[in-house]
Amino acid sequence: MKRSLPKRPLLWKRLNILAPLIVALVVVVITVVFGLVNSPSPSDEDFADPEGGHRFSGQTLSGMLAERGVEVNRYATIEQAMRAALRRDTTLFIPAPGYLTAEQAERLDELPAGVRVVLVEPGTGTLGQITGRMAATDRPRAGGGRWTTAVVPRGECALREVPEGDVAIGNAVFTGPGVSCYGGSLHAMRLNGAELVLAGAADPFLDERIGEHGNAALAVALLSRYGKVAWADQHSLIPKPEPTKSPLPTRSKYKNPCPPGAKNPNPAPGVLCTPLPSGSPVPREVCREPDRTGPTPQPAVTCYIVPYGDARGEGGGSGGGDRKPPPDENSEASEPPNPLWGAFPPWVWAIAVGLLFAALLVALARARRLGGPAAEKLPVVVRSAETVTGRGRLYARAKARDTALDALRAAAMHRMLPVLGLRASAGPAELVPAVAWRSRVPEDQVHRILYGQARGDAELLQLTGALDRLVLLVLSDAPGGKQ
Repeated sequence: MKRSLPKRPLLWKRLNILAPLIVALVVVVITVVFGLVNSPSPSDEDFADPEGGHRFSGQTLSGMLAERGVEVNRYATIEQAMRAALRRDTTLFIPAPGYLTAEQAERLDELPAGVRVVLVEPGTGTLGQITGRMAATDRPRAGGGRWTTAVVPRGECALREVPEGDVAIGNAVFTGPGVSCYGGSLHAMRLNGAELVLAGAADPFLDERIGEHGNAALAVALLSRYGKVAWADQHSLIPKPEPTKSPLPTRSKYKNPCPPGAKNPNPAPGVLCTPLPSGSPVPREVCREPDRTGPTPQPAVTCYIVPYGDARGEGGGSGGGDRKPPPDENSEASEPPNPLWGAFPPWVWAIAVGLLFAALLVALARARRLGGPAAEKLPVVVRSAETVTGRGRLYARAKARDTALDALRAAAMHRMLPVLGLRASAGPAELVPAVAWRSRVPEDQVHRILYGQARGDAELLQLTGALDRLVLLVLSDAPGGKQ
């Protein structure tokens, strides 16, 4: 006896069990990804940049301070900002204290009175280096941490300049000696000379959320105590040096410093702009060094107005704006890197690869042969009643009424065809009249019993009973009354 293994219902049962876990995992992954994308990163060059236009920049705050008469000076390194703070009456603003070196952190303790140091979300390690000369009981500690910054009330606060109202600063929480506000998310204490203010989140200082709640009032109050702000705009442990501005134009084959349309278009001393007639070949060098071997003095740099570019002079030409500049033979063509790879930290990609590898292992472990179920011999003898009951339960669970009815009809045909003297391939045109003549049941009822469909469980039971009675009527007239 052969049977088809009922794998599909078992698989669906397992999927029903794992479905809530899969949904929960997907929700967690989506939440983590969106949280990382929408969270500002101190390593981003636009993070808290007083001159930037990104949503995580500090341009709005810088403008508010300027309106109140506060001089905001941006420094590319924390070292330069610390030197500027030595002049006193200055607020040293460090929005990324994680890039403080151990030496710089120790030197913050040496700043004189009349200096306020504002740190944004410093860690316990950074605070330990800053207050390393203090006793362990006098050092502040950082704790807490949330996925998103919470809006917290002011509460009891001894800092008079801190405004009333709620502020989105509830992330890190600081404990230790000093003055705490907003549930510990704003902490102020005195170093040897300078005042140290710890902010639990960067949201009040950034353009994206400075207009919410009382964020703008708090940020301006913290940075406007003195007439100057030394803003440290450093985003790496190895800061990039500030570019030097040269009075001479940059020699390049793609940009020409000579604007078209001017009588004497000399943008800088020592630069001679020479217009080229239309249709002339493009020179291999837009700007070239002078020939110092000649007897007559020559300008330091000679630049050509070539016939490509736009009206602003970036291409250096007076016509043919749709022409592209000649390719740079000395430089290798390279496409810019995909910004998606830098949108997430490396550990996010590591987790994604790990999840894909785990899913592949699970798929290999639970893989089955492609195709339909294989017919196998029963390993043990099973009573026919148990087999019928088991298959009936499987059909009932799958709601396969037509399949169950077809199985019963196939068994009935197997019993009736030899009595009727018909072949197994006999169709309704031959089978229905023969069964009706033998059972004395009208042909329309016989056709419905043998070929009708069941539209519900009640109709399935009705057709099953009618099929049993029809088989009994056909077999009762057979020779010997075989049933």
